[in-house]
Amino acid sequence: MWFRERLRNSETDESLVHFLGAPLVERDGVPEAAYIRWLKNLIAHYDGKRFVYILHPRESNDWGKKLAQQLNIPVVRQQLPYEIELCMMRKRPQVVASWFCSALDNLGNCGVPNLELVAYRLPKVKLAEDKQRQGKILEAAELFYRRHEGGDKVSVREIPDGKPVVAEVALPSEQPALFVADMALFPPTDALYPQPRPKVVRPRAEVLQQFARSLPVIMVELRIAARGRVLLGHALEEDKVRRLALPMDFWLKNESLDDAARRIASTLLGHEMPVGRCVQVGHNVREVITSNGKSSVQLVYAYELKLPDSLPVANRWGYESFEWWEPATALATPILGAQARSVLASLSAHHEVGGLLSGFSALQMRY
Repeated sequence: MWFRERLRNSETDESLVHFLGAPLVERDGVPEAAYIRWLKNLIAHYDGKRFVYILHPRESNDWGKKLAQQLNIPVVRQQLPYEIELCMMRKRPQVVASWFCSALDNLGNCGVPNLELVAYRLPKVKLAEDKQRQGKILEAAELFYRRHEGGDKVSVREIPDGKPVVAEVALPSEQPALFVADMALFPPTDALYPQPRPKVVRPRAEVLQQFARSLPVIMVELRIAARGRVLLGHALEEDKVRRLALPMDFWLKNESLDDAARRIASTLLGHEMPVGRCVQVGHNVREVITSNGKSSVQLVYAYELKLPDSLPVANRWGYESFEWWEPATALATPILGAQARSVLASLSAHHEVGGLLSGFSALQMRY
């Protein structure tokens, strides 16, 4: 896979720790004081190393500024999935930690040498009264920990508490509290951290062009569900083999990912979808191998769309036809594509068919 080879050949900064955050306070009702206390213990545990907090897409900039000021650490907002950002860095961290997230799974599958992946187990907390429904988030965390308790690729650990907690010190006024990621491929991403910016030599044009050709194509996938059924399309492969797949289309230049999902859904169903109706629930990097042996890499953003009733499809794009399928029936069909099978199998493994709509959010959300 594209990012597997890039990460295996990258240099390691042994003094650097990246921690991938989660919207546990703002969205899920975890007490702010508890969350900050956990982070302080982790920072103390990694004393002597540069501890950098990577904001989750659903964590606000105001929250990032508060963390930076109270913890005296760099807080970074990245625009691409962490796995892709990691490939852009001149030197990657030796430790990547989080509470639990799909990025740890993806990096674990790469078998990157000298990369320590750690999931710190969330302590039991009492959620705010208006956040009780978010208890399923903590249940999803427990499933993640059970899956990795054998210490296969991700180490599951308790939050350390044996060292003194670091003091709350505000950053100097000339030091920005929130560092916004620079999306340019050069200079390297780790130049964002509070250190002198290194001198960068820009590669030759042909080298940049070759690198650009190796970047993933960005796709948007829709998981449309209504009354316990999911919309699947009949796609025709190059070798004339038909398969069932989730609807997917290219992300177009100058549109946001949310706008792309809304455009695709509106075109597909022939109804203008309200803003915010399509909800991003995950992302992954896929290597697609065609019948002629050529491979390409896709960065796929998954969006969920819940409908009260099944709607007819107005635009088929490159698909032969679309149908609404019950998950169990689709899983028994040999022409179901591998990616669609993986999504439906995950739902069926943890939820009954009647719970399909709620299952999408619980299983596919990136933390």
